Amino acid sequence: MKMNCGKSKATIVFLSILATILIYLYIKYFSNQGQSKKIINNNETNHNGVTEGENEIPLSILFSAENIAEYLRKNQYHHKPEAIMPEPPRERSNRRTIVRPEEAGEDYSQKSVPAILAKLKGGDKIEQRKAANAIWEKCGTKAEGLTEEEKAVIAACAKKYLTQIKSDFEENTMQIQRLWHLAAPALLEEAANEDVSVSENAARFLSAMKTPQIIDRLIAKSSKSLSPREMGKYIFALQYMKINNRCFLENRYRMSDVECENYYNSKVVPQIEKLTHELGKSK
Repeated sequence: MKMNCGKSKATIVFLSILATILIYLYIKYFSNQGQSKKIINNNETNHNGVTEGENEIPLSILFSAENIAEYLRKNQYHHKPEAIMPEPPRERSNRRTIVRPEEAGEDYSQKSVPAILAKLKGGDKIEQRKAANAIWEKCGTKAEGLTEEEKAVIAACAKKYLTQIKSDFEENTMQIQRLWHLAAPALLEEAANEDVSVSENAARFLSAMKTPQIIDRLIAKSSKSLSPREMGKYIFALQYMKINNRCFLENRYRMSDVECENYYNSKVVPQIEKLTHELGKSK
């Protein structure tokens, strides 16, 4: 009994508060419009007892969410968001990042070929970049002028970059692109390497820098393959010649897409078919 009595009292209090709010809004609305008295005096009542007139205010507007929200807002019933704490200042490091782009510093173009190759073989990372660019600019289009010893140095460096791609992809990839066609002999040798990552990366670089001469040399090497493993490697490399992979450096000649397609269809496809037939017989 006491519980029911308590609930009844709570209900009465709640309804009293709600009625007070509605009465306040009703009076406030008409007082702001200055027409409370006019509405009472001028409204007409029809035969059904419903009040009509141009100043009639529907209850749906009077007790709308906007009016109730305005009342609550003015009486500070709205929720106050918590203040946003400023982010603590970050600690600044006193260490400086030293950038040594290969375009800056000493001009390697004036160095001799042996001096450039010494940097390519034993210099630091920046010196090797500068040396790879310089040896290409000096000997890229006339590699026949290099001695066998100098060609061997370039080939050894190219193979080193090729095997290190797994540990530092960007640096070693760009070094091979800097050497460009000077690295082609080493890449042709590694196209049948037992290490899958080495052979596939060699094929990828050859497809990016390919010329008719490079493709002809790849076909010639594939014709001398003896084991099924080697034939499979060369088939993969020859199929890759259909793709013109992107080069990120300027002044690096290669076949156009049209030249590549024509040469692939006329020279590469017949060799792939031949190797595939021989591979099938060996199984």
